[in-house]
Amino acid sequence: MNIPTQERKDLLAELSDALNTEKVRTSFWACLQVCDIDQLRDLIRQAKAAPILVAILIENCNSVPRTWKQQPPKAPTEASSVSSSASEPTRASRGSRARGPRKETCQRDGHACALTKIRIYEVAHIYPHCLINPARPPNEYANSIPDIWKLLQVFWKPEQVQLWQQEIFRDPNNPTKASDACFNVICLQPNIHKAWSMGLFALRPLEYNHDKSKLEVEWYWQPKQSHGPDDLVELKKIPPSSRDLDEVDGFNVILKSSPNNFIKIKSGHKFTLETPDPQRLPLPSKELLELQWHLNRIVSMSAAGEGSEEDYDDDADDDSVLLQDECREGVEDWIDQVPPPPSHSPTPSSELGSDDESDDFATPL
Repeated sequence: MNIPTQERKDLLAELSDALNTEKVRTSFWACLQVCDIDQLRDLIRQAKAAPILVAILIENCNSVPRTWKQQPPKAPTEASSVSSSASEPTRASRGSRARGPRKETCQRDGHACALTKIRIYEVAHIYPHCLINPARPPNEYANSIPDIWKLLQVFWKPEQVQLWQQEIFRDPNNPTKASDACFNVICLQPNIHKAWSMGLFALRPLEYNHDKSKLEVEWYWQPKQSHGPDDLVELKKIPPSSRDLDEVDGFNVILKSSPNNFIKIKSGHKFTLETPDPQRLPLPSKELLELQWHLNRIVSMSAAGEGSEEDYDDDADDDSVLLQDECREGVEDWIDQVPPPPSHSPTPSSELGSDDESDDFATPL
């Protein structure tokens, strides 16, 4: 995965000429690696007509991966100026998250990680909780951050973005209010949840079965980049492939394939998500998983998952670990097998050593 076709390479070279620059922000470069090919052609037309407008877009793209990883940038003076009373609403909002979706999700996923079936897990949002229910009231700095949906419309066709929006904004009587239900939530092991939010892997949704009681997804590790989140990279740079990877930055996930045999999850590994009741307990939305498929790769390619936690807000999707008393016997099978994800500590860039079946990606690499 992530290897561009010759057509995309040619278009990126043309965009570089139109902008009269070789290097751009990592987040903009990452968006161009996965965006709709027709939108890339449109960007070239805009760059030729008004390069300054595209230059402004380039500077605003940082908000895409940072918002998606559920840690949008916070105001520079916020950490030092916020009082204890002012921070209270944030803690209250975390404690007041809707219990209904979490309860239904746990029931649907069998009180276990939906992928590995290990019975120690967290309830993780697909579309970020910080966008469904922001912890803090809007302020001047927050309002200055570009809306993620407007930026997505630059890189994907309007009808595609509308499909994604319709999945999360479901109330016809209140079309601006995001829904929070089990179609947007999945149970994951705590270390897998953290790795997912850091962009260490992405899940590629395939197809539902006839009654939407099953959905296949493919796991693809996202390679560690040779650049940092604040670096400039060549517009024509080719991202590393995820082909045959079974770990990233020392992090791997072990599955029990038989009573005495364990295997590492490898790029391309298929999992089947299941529900006992598609109507009452719907599976994670294929459309939202598709959005995640694109944006998790952008998080990885932009190296946004490697930024310092001090640079971000603290409204991460941190629903509590849920461990059923009757299932504790499964924990010891998992604890010693899987290393934790790498820390968020930034690494200096100098020390750093697929897509659905579209016409742009010939085969998963």
